Amino acid sequence: MLNNILLGFVIPWIFGLWLYTVNPKLVLTMAPFSSVISFLVNHWGIYNGLWILTPILKIKTTSTIPMDIGLFPIISCFTCYFIQKSRFHPFLWILLFSTGQTILELTAYFYGKVLYSNDWNFAGTFLSYLIPGLITYYYFCLLRKKNVFDNEKWTRP
Repeated sequence: MLNNILLGFVIPWIFGLWLYTVNPKLVLTMAPFSSVISFLVNHWGIYNGLWILTPILKIKTTSTIPMDIGLFPIISCFTCYFIQKSRFHPFLWILLFSTGQTILELTAYFYGKVLYSNDWNFAGTFLSYLIPGLITYYYFCLLRKKNVFDNEKWTRP
């Protein structure tokens, strides 16, 4: 569990704190939302017996908590940050970060940190990152439309 805390929470939040110094509104608005999405997706997958993270504890979803409040919210924040600051189409960033997360999970799978069952596969894993990424992007667009980020400079029109 110490690895989960270190790799899933501590290290991501080191980068998250840097991003907070650059764009606090982005982190304060997007991290909680994407954390909730992460909790929902992980609970759904574990409840339906599709995947489990090690160590397998009495409450099986406990192993995902560091990632739910660390890695996944920070990745969402960085996705939105790059969308905000880049001239590339937002869906390219979402696709890139979803692919990156899938590769990270592929690595965890081969090291035995993630176990799949009930015919779950890497295509499903990719979709389990892509769909929440799209939902998060639409939430980001809603916040932008409501002028939550009104003082931010945007590269994209």
